[in-house]
Amino acid sequence: RIRASLKNSSKKLTSAQRVEFSKIFTNENTKRETLQKEIKEFLRKSLTEEAFAQLKKEIAAHREQAGNRMAEAVKALPEAHERLYAILKDASLDSKQIGERVKALLKSLPKDVTLALFKLRSLFAHLPAKKPSQQTDEPVKV
Repeated sequence: RIRASLKNSSKKLTSAQRVEFSKIFTNENTKRETLQKEIKEFLRKSLTEEAFAQLKKEIAAHREQAGNRMAEAVKALPEAHERLYAILKDASLDSKQIGERVKALLKSLPKDVTLALFKLRSLFAHLPAKKPSQQTDEPVKV
């Protein structure tokens, strides 16, 4: 088992890790049982640190990508809200037509804008509806 894990893991080691790994074998006083324990401990430590470093890089890239997507969604949100409000307040439409037009609107919008609309709706559902053009920067009194 150790030999197989060494073969697979040694390809991923950096030069500093390889030097540290070779020191385990150069110690003549190490017995077989302690050698196996040292190898397992080294592999666990080195591969875990490498995995965490890789995870940090992936998380940073994901955050940057998500931030860029949300910035674009925030820019498109006012127009999407105006269009949605116009559909919902059109008195000539019945509920079925409203539903169809809202579905068509949501399909035409980017996914992030649609998600932001639903999130805003859930956050402000308790407030009275206002046209986007009537909204001000004043705090809402509840």
